[in-house]
Amino acid sequence: MKALSRKSRAKLSSQHVRRIDRWLLKAGIRDAKVRSGVAIDLSDALDAAERIQFHLSALLRTDPSTTRGADRALTHAVNIGVWAFSELRYHVTSLQRGWESKIENHIARLPRKRRPAHRAA
Repeated sequence: MKALSRKSRAKLSSQHVRRIDRWLLKAGIRDAKVRSGVAIDLSDALDAAERIQFHLSALLRTDPSTTRGADRALTHAVNIGVWAFSELRYHVTSLQRGWESKIENHIARLPRKRRPAHRAA
């Protein structure tokens, strides 16, 4: 698994933010501040999870019984901790504050279209 460049990650993140924002608007979330906050938090949490996955994959390829392998393992373990306990935790905590009240409850109140009954020919 190859790490994406900072520029590629930024481009992908902005694409995610726009797509999530458009979907939330389509779902009827009119408050732009709520939409942008949720979109950014989801996108950044996804990015952090991908960075954790990258470092975990690299960590599992190391041989911690050698000096060089142990040094590499430590580098990846530290990176996992940084991404998990700072970036990911920050965005998940931010999402948690209003997810149910601003997103789930709103979606639950959306009108449901009834599909016509399927009739055999």
